[in-house]
Amino acid sequence: MTKETYESAKKIIAKMNEVETHLINEAADTIEELSAKLSAEWIPVEERLPENDKPVLVTVDWGHDDLEVCTAEYWHDTECWGNLEDYITAWRPLPEPYRGKTND
Repeated sequence: MTKETYESAKKIIAKMNEVETHLINEAADTIEELSAKLSAEWIPVEERLPENDKPVLVTVDWGHDDLEVCTAEYWHDTECWGNLEDYITAWRPLPEPYRGKTND
């Protein structure tokens, strides 16, 4: 192998590593975005319940198309939502609170 061929191969390998790193970073960003979107989806209570004593948004179905969104906590030790027990159909994590603009 000539020195010229060796140097060309070295540059090609370096470029391939650069592209690979870029693709891995893009994939990681996409996974992070999708995870955030999934955590913002409504989760039926039949499918899964939230963590213990952690406030979440809930959909309350009072019947006759009377729906409401409010916050509630599920208590695993007593397996209940409190006085909304029979009316909660789905839940989702609370969004992050607004923190205002920072001067970074």
